[in-house]
Amino acid sequence: VSITIRALGSSETPAGRAVSSAWKATLIDGGSSCVVCFSLSREFLAAETVATTFELNVRSRPIHELKLIERHYFKDRLIRSHIVQAPFAVPNAVNSTWEVLQEGPLLDEDVKAEMVACPWETRSDSFFLVQGKLVLHCRAMYSFLE
Repeated sequence: VSITIRALGSSETPAGRAVSSAWKATLIDGGSSCVVCFSLSREFLAAETVATTFELNVRSRPIHELKLIERHYFKDRLIRSHIVQAPFAVPNAVNSTWEVLQEGPLLDEDVKAEMVACPWETRSDSFFLVQGKLVLHCRAMYSFLE
């Protein structure tokens, strides 16, 4: 899986990109897990909409009932949560069309300032399930630069 995030609604808000991959391991059930860090500009917090694109490599068998559960936290406080489902993914394909558009939470200026002052305290968990079984868990950490 590769992950790209970008801000929509302002031409001045730069796209986010992974700056490092902390680790990748295999889960006991045969799935995988990863941690990725994103370094973003402070202006990213003012974005009206955030688009997250997940590029999935589908192997030889089709995927039925793909579900993404995503949760975003700041200092252990849930600030956004959503679930997206796809009924089918074609076998032997790289599916780069899984794009999730999220309306930005209306954070007050004090919270935004604290997020900038506390790099890597903003985190997210993305859970990918196929037919109810966890196949990928991706954690992300975010830093917002001045």
